[in-house]
Amino acid sequence: MATEIKKLRPESIRTTGASANDVLTISGGETVFANELSLSGLNIGTSDSLSGKKLNIVGDVEISGTLFQSGDIFTSSPDLTQSGFLTEASTSGTYSTQFNVSVANVDGVNYYFLSEVTGASHTNTSQVQQLEIYLQRGNSYKFTTNGTTNNHPLFFATQGNGGNYTYEYTSGVTNSRAQNGGILYFRVPQSAPDTLYYNCGHHAGMGAAVNIVGASGATGPTGPTGPTGPTGPTGPAGSAGSAGSTGPTGPTGPTGPTGPTGPSGATENLSASGFLTEASHEALTSGTYSTQFDITVQSIGGGNRYLLSEVTAGSAFTTSQVDRLVINLQRGNTYKFRSSASAASHPFHIVTGGVGGNYDHEYTSGVTNSRAAGVGQSLIFRVPQSAPPTLGYQCGLHANMGSIINIYDDTGNLGNRSMHHLTVSGSIMPNASGTIDIGSPTLAFRSGFIDTLTVKTGTIFFGTSDSAPSISASAEGGIELAADGPFAVDEATIGNLTVTGTTTTVNSTELNVKDNIIKINSGEAGTGITLNSGGLVIDRGSGTDATLLFNDTNDRFEVNFPIATQGTLIPT
Repeated sequence: MATEIKKLRPESIRTTGASANDVLTISGGETVFANELSLSGLNIGTSDSLSGKKLNIVGDVEISGTLFQSGDIFTSSPDLTQSGFLTEASTSGTYSTQFNVSVANVDGVNYYFLSEVTGASHTNTSQVQQLEIYLQRGNSYKFTTNGTTNNHPLFFATQGNGGNYTYEYTSGVTNSRAQNGGILYFRVPQSAPDTLYYNCGHHAGMGAAVNIVGASGATGPTGPTGPTGPTGPTGPAGSAGSAGSTGPTGPTGPTGPTGPTGPSGATENLSASGFLTEASHEALTSGTYSTQFDITVQSIGGGNRYLLSEVTAGSAFTTSQVDRLVINLQRGNTYKFRSSASAASHPFHIVTGGVGGNYDHEYTSGVTNSRAAGVGQSLIFRVPQSAPPTLGYQCGLHANMGSIINIYDDTGNLGNRSMHHLTVSGSIMPNASGTIDIGSPTLAFRSGFIDTLTVKTGTIFFGTSDSAPSISASAEGGIELAADGPFAVDEATIGNLTVTGTTTTVNSTELNVKDNIIKINSGEAGTGITLNSGGLVIDRGSGTDATLLFNDTNDRFEVNFPIATQGTLIPT
């Protein structure tokens, strides 16, 4: 038999006992809260675990409307592993799931310093001031504070730079405002915004950005509408002479079943995530690049040099040692540099510049065991997202032993960088829109060597308004202008011109020839004119052309129009 309670509020809950902790227990049968269940100031739990007023429900609870929560809802002994909260032996997603939080004073101002825990071995990277971090929707993260954070409560915000809790973000957060050894847990909801911030609640400007990544799967279709609930009871009759008021609308029927869940978003490839575990150092490869490098030292050209070899596959096969090898690393991945006996007195470290011989330019973000030297010593480098496009590796005691490290993003793009040499085995392609320049009007290439150059559309320009460039060829070669269509030149200065085609057309309105003798039928190999005549033909349009020809058959000049002379014509 069902019991219908139209409205139940805490102030109406009473027990017969005199205990300070009143308990309402509902068990057996079916209880329907048909209109409103207000739980302001009331906790749901067991009668043994929580102080204050409690609602102890034995069995299942069906809520056909909306449950409004004005405080916290607690359950006994929550299973944090099942809920997605981080445990000491777990990792999640591509990103670090644990962060150690401390506070340090820099130039008179306090800042948060964070270090990532990079794998199951709990190796901590170096503490980084105001580290910008990346969290993934659906994953859980742990932020452990130490004694330096006393009076610096850590919390997440949707905007602002801290100093108060105006924009505090608490969805998925357990133990917000942790400090002085406290631990903040954050399970990132699918509804989390793309950008949050971690800040101090007492002091402004101590934190940094939190980038939220990983889209959730597509929303499944809406389930069918549930059946309409029964009509509510008719209201009481009105006073005599007037119509009674209409009774209240009955409760809404239960919500229909939820439609099937849409497909999940793409799963991150953890093998390429860059985590380097203790059990897979020798066999791990990631992305396009080697994740392990063996280091030796040899004397080359009178000086010691680092020689590196890549470990190319799961079999840990090592390539040949290469003098000062230029290497390529990818942001988010982890790499191992293994020293050897020959490198025992040559501490290996990563630099932002310089030629080594000291530690003035040492780079430590994401680096574990910097300055590794000798057998059993390895430098581990997890490349941060904030790493610059170019780094290097050097010896801390001797100069000019190392080389360049190119840092790629997750698409393999180098970005803007300076290079001493670039060797391309395939094609250099423009971007997707087809807009790419080689050089610029203010920064041109000094020289180039090309076997074949094809210009698809547009114009080739030589020089600028303040220069006079030229096209030239060596004495052994030449320049050939070959085209299926016409070749047009507005203005050109040519030394010697040889035309080998069958037809040459000059469309000039004025032709000036400096040579005082014009030779016609040049290159005749026989005796006389092979074609029997040669001379000039004047085009007269639709009229008969005028000709002045030499007839080789009778050795005479012939004209086809009368000749008029002002002087004396002397025949011989």
